[in-house]
Amino acid sequence: MVDLKFLRSPELKRLVLFFFLVGVPAGMLFPYESFLLGAVESKELAPLPAVDLAPPQGIRVAILRSEATARFLATGEPYEAHIAYWNELLGSLRIPRDIISDEQLEGELSAYQVIVLPSAVCLSARQKNNLSAFLRAGKGVVATWATGTRDERGAWKDWDFLRELTGAVAFELKERPAPWYVSFYGGTPLSAGPGAAARVQVTSPERVEATALQVDAYWSDFTLFPMDPKLPETYLGAVLRRQRENGRVVWLGFQENAAAGGGQDKLILDAVLANAIHWAGQGLVAEVNPWPAPYDSAVVIALNVEDRSENARYAAQRLLRRQAPGTFYCTGAYVRESGYLMRTLNYAGEVASHGETHEPFTRASANEQLLSLWQSRVTLWRLSGRWVSGFHPPNDIYDQGTLRALAGARFHYYQVGPEGNSALPHRVRVVQRMERFERGRELVRLTRMTSDDRSLSPLGITGLEPDWIVQRIGFDSGIIRALGGLYILSMHSYGLSSPEFVDVLTSLIELWRDGSTWLTTAGEVAVWWQSRARLSVLATDWRENAFLLTVRSASSEALEGVVLNLYPPAGVQAGEVVLRSGNATGRIEPDPERARLRVILGRLEPGRTYQFEVKFLP
Repeated sequence: MVDLKFLRSPELKRLVLFFFLVGVPAGMLFPYESFLLGAVESKELAPLPAVDLAPPQGIRVAILRSEATARFLATGEPYEAHIAYWNELLGSLRIPRDIISDEQLEGELSAYQVIVLPSAVCLSARQKNNLSAFLRAGKGVVATWATGTRDERGAWKDWDFLRELTGAVAFELKERPAPWYVSFYGGTPLSAGPGAAARVQVTSPERVEATALQVDAYWSDFTLFPMDPKLPETYLGAVLRRQRENGRVVWLGFQENAAAGGGQDKLILDAVLANAIHWAGQGLVAEVNPWPAPYDSAVVIALNVEDRSENARYAAQRLLRRQAPGTFYCTGAYVRESGYLMRTLNYAGEVASHGETHEPFTRASANEQLLSLWQSRVTLWRLSGRWVSGFHPPNDIYDQGTLRALAGARFHYYQVGPEGNSALPHRVRVVQRMERFERGRELVRLTRMTSDDRSLSPLGITGLEPDWIVQRIGFDSGIIRALGGLYILSMHSYGLSSPEFVDVLTSLIELWRDGSTWLTTAGEVAVWWQSRARLSVLATDWRENAFLLTVRSASSEALEGVVLNLYPPAGVQAGEVVLRSGNATGRIEPDPERARLRVILGRLEPGRTYQFEVKFLP
């Protein structure tokens, strides 16, 4: 029998009010947040372009179509595709160009600032002499593959011309099994923009390896490590750049249209080719530095708190002593009763999620993954007092449902194992659509391109000497840092955080604390990367040795540490920057080692536009 007094009671009224104010909105919010409405897709956003690719004033490019090479190769259409590729690319850049013949290359070339030699295997002695004179006049040459290794009749002339052109010690055609990758160093005019710390898969039938004192890119494996680990990268040169007398030379050891499968590989390679034209033509190449001043690379110490979770405090203590922050990916089931440990980890850096259990996420549906992520967030908030924003899937395994769940659970970034084509972070946009309704959330993907502590040897970490571990990790991180990328040291609470190994951390921190490496948390990297992506930089109003730089930040928070790398024409040694509008500071620091100028910008407020006049000085 119903209690009528209860039906009229204030308690029931409060219960009904709570249901309408809280229960109904929550019931509506869950399907909204869980992406039950409409179609959901994720898309990797393109890398940021270089700041300015406007051609130098009055530039004109000559593309050689060599009849002698066409006869020697006897391939007809495939050879013509190289010339067509350059012609189309330069057209897309709005750069005036002409396709010239063998006879024209032996004649007057003063109308051109850059000559492109696409896979021009056969060159006469007169053509080679004319190219040398062209460079002495302060012009530029861009060459690909085995340029000039044969004469006009197809007779082999060795690598002498390429050695003279590029300054390399030696060249060699080697038979290596596919797939073939080219990895580009950051901090060079060729890699400015998408090419920085990235690799491209190529399909050239024959690949030339150069031995040189310095290379801009080298032949590598999938994870950006040298193809032959027994040789230094300078013995595996795939791209060379040289200031030769007054002129400039760029050489690529593969064919210009060799990007495998198009997509990101083609985007990166096209950007490199465009930069090569600008640099060789004495134009300006500029980019927003990947990392805040004064850093050229980044390192994140990431600890997966799983089995033997109590060991995490040893790593936290070492980090606190060395004043180096870490990111602690915590598994809820292992830390649920460890409030003190969680507060310690939070104090030593940043707490992030490793899932509520260590079961692979891909065994569950997107909505089940969403519930698990929310449960993990609540557990870690209860223990540490902060909402976590990062996630590392157990065993690096995830799927499209995981991305949907991360967006629905309002995560900011996620860390994964080796994937993608870059040692820099990537932005991934998850979009929900239903008819005219659309919304999206941007996630930052942090990629570990190297082995974690379980994979240092076939038997794992057991039995390894600490000094060997330091040497091995130092080598791995050295490659990624030299590229200008992000190195992630992925550890486990039963691995390097164990008492017998944790002192390795102290040695590594000292190795990385060299002034040019940003030692930070995964969350700070993600925040910086999204803020950097919301920065627009435009170079306009060109005059002789001067231009106007317009900078606007669309970030929701103030941005500090922004650096613009400028690769100017030859002969520029210094510069000055003058604020024309806005309220900011800027200064130029010469970087003679890399033949560039660094524009250090002050604090940039959100939504503000700043204009600077930049002048080049001899």
